[in-house]
Amino acid sequence: MIEHFEIQLFEEKNLEEVAYINWTCLPENYSRTFFLELYHRFPKTFIVAVVDHKVIGYILCRIETGFSEIKRWNLIKKGHIVSIAVLPEYRSSGVGYA
Repeated sequence: MIEHFEIQLFEEKNLEEVAYINWTCLPENYSRTFFLELYHRFPKTFIVAVVDHKVIGYILCRIETGFSEIKRWNLIKKGHIVSIAVLPEYRSSGVGYA
């Protein structure tokens, strides 16, 4: 169990660590190019969790346009979680929740 972690916006210097977490933790693996494309389009929706300067988890999102479920035929912006992962040794510590 970790006592302290920080939530930060993704920076390109985090790319290798995020790719490692994705490949280690999830069956769907994304290319580095995919991560960077979404980062450049939606920089405030790509967040990492950090302990002692080490990325231990991430969430990658994007903004989509779709129809409202409340008012049909109204187009609205919706958030979509593309990928979320935390290294196994840091799970159950509130990282994913944060």
